[in-house]
Amino acid sequence: ITISFFMLITFYTVIKRVFKPVFLGNFSLLINNPIRQSSSSDKSSFLEGLPNNFDLINKIHPKADINTIIKILESRSYLNPIAKEYKITTKSLKKRLKINPVYGDRSRPTGIINVSFLVLDRKKDLKLLNKLKDSFLLYSFNEKQKDLKKNLEFFETQLPTLEKESSNLYKKLANLRIENSILEPLSEGESIKELITSLELNVNSLNNNIESLENLKEKLKTYDLGVEEFILLIMNMQTFNYEAQISGIQTSNYYRMRFKEILKLEEELNNAKTFYVPSSSKIKSLEFALNELGPFIKKQQNAIIDEELSNNKIKLDNVNKQKKYLEDIYLKRPLLFEEYEKLNLSLLKSRARITDLIDIKQKTKLEISRAKVPWKVINNPKIDQKVISPDFSKSLAIGLIGGLVIGIIIAYIRDNFDDSYHESSAIKRDLRVPIFGELPFIDRLEEFKSGKNYYENLNNLYKNRKFEKYKKALINIFNFINILEKDNNISSICFSSIERNSGSSTMLIFLGKLLSEIGKKVLIIDANFRKPTINIGLGLDNSLGLENVLKDN
Repeated sequence: ITISFFMLITFYTVIKRVFKPVFLGNFSLLINNPIRQSSSSDKSSFLEGLPNNFDLINKIHPKADINTIIKILESRSYLNPIAKEYKITTKSLKKRLKINPVYGDRSRPTGIINVSFLVLDRKKDLKLLNKLKDSFLLYSFNEKQKDLKKNLEFFETQLPTLEKESSNLYKKLANLRIENSILEPLSEGESIKELITSLELNVNSLNNNIESLENLKEKLKTYDLGVEEFILLIMNMQTFNYEAQISGIQTSNYYRMRFKEILKLEEELNNAKTFYVPSSSKIKSLEFALNELGPFIKKQQNAIIDEELSNNKIKLDNVNKQKKYLEDIYLKRPLLFEEYEKLNLSLLKSRARITDLIDIKQKTKLEISRAKVPWKVINNPKIDQKVISPDFSKSLAIGLIGGLVIGIIIAYIRDNFDDSYHESSAIKRDLRVPIFGELPFIDRLEEFKSGKNYYENLNNLYKNRKFEKYKKALINIFNFINILEKDNNISSICFSSIERNSGSSTMLIFLGKLLSEIGKKVLIIDANFRKPTINIGLGLDNSLGLENVLKDN
């Protein structure tokens, strides 16, 4: 059985390879360019909430979308029109078609799909391969156009919304400026900060002046200062205006003239000291004149200091008030600045979105008008010369393994489920009885027995040359019986069978004929009361038989 199955598989493989060989056809398509994806992007950083791009079919997700596209291209609904055009079943086309994504290093998708097809007719299936290629390219074009138009519709509806949002933000920003009397909070805040710094410098300067004036007033209590020395000391103060103080304290011409006279006398005294000795009358007269005016000078000096102290304190108070007012405003500015910045940034983003949306809208219209196929053919359809099915090595392995498996199964079934004996040795082993001989199987025995001329048929069979091997088997059985007869004085032999139509009656008739031919007296008794057949085989009447003998009739 194993050899027969192996030879059958081998013969089938040869016939198939000669008359119905199967070849492999294929082509490759680039449906996604990863280099272009990683190097460029059509989405602005401000386009939050908008679609990632306007070309979904040309920029698909590496794994999930490629597998989705493959499922669509392999679906029955997609392949059905092509199958009808080429007069084949959709199931056959789907079974012969295989689409696989191509992966690069570290299982990274390359954006390429490889389409393979089992070719049964090289000429016809090459046209079918080209049809599949054109159909896939047309699918990509239609899907891209569909997505571009869908995106364009979205942009058309989104633009008014963005413009309305931008207008509302602008109104909010304008109201914020009006309510807080500001144009640019940031620049105005810097100006306020600079004013506060300037006022702090004024406060320090005024404090220094007040301290200097108080020290000068204490000094006048114990020390007389000349007008010129007094003027030099107070001129070092940043906020002091000497001329203004002189004209402001004493408004009468008399006192102004006297103060100028004192300055003139001091100048003359200084000049005289360079020409005259201290004891000269000139110097003494000048010193006398100045001493006479001393109380007036000190009084005027104290008046100037008091007036200046009062002015500086008033200024200091005003500066402190201004500084506190500006500081209060500046401390309230951070919340205003934050709100202003938020509104301003939102307005900038909104305007940027509008600009980018208009730009993408124009690009989308351009893409639609260009009508470019997004997928590219990497390898054109071709059919290999090598036969791929049936495979010799695979078929031989299947034949060998299959034959062994079938042989083992049949042997197991026969051993466990077949109760018949197929070898005499098994009978001898199981029953532990001697085997006299083996009778060959008689072909067409049923035909002889079922015919109308059963007696003639058996006679013709007995005389046929083909029956010689049966005669030899019967002779062997007789020889065993003859040997047993000498030892045990055997005079009767019982023929029986475990089922009907097993040929025991026929073999009994043949053995009787053979024994009678060699001079033996043979009595055949048919003990089959239900359906006796020996009388028919011998051409005798069975009106009297064993039943009559048993009844003593």
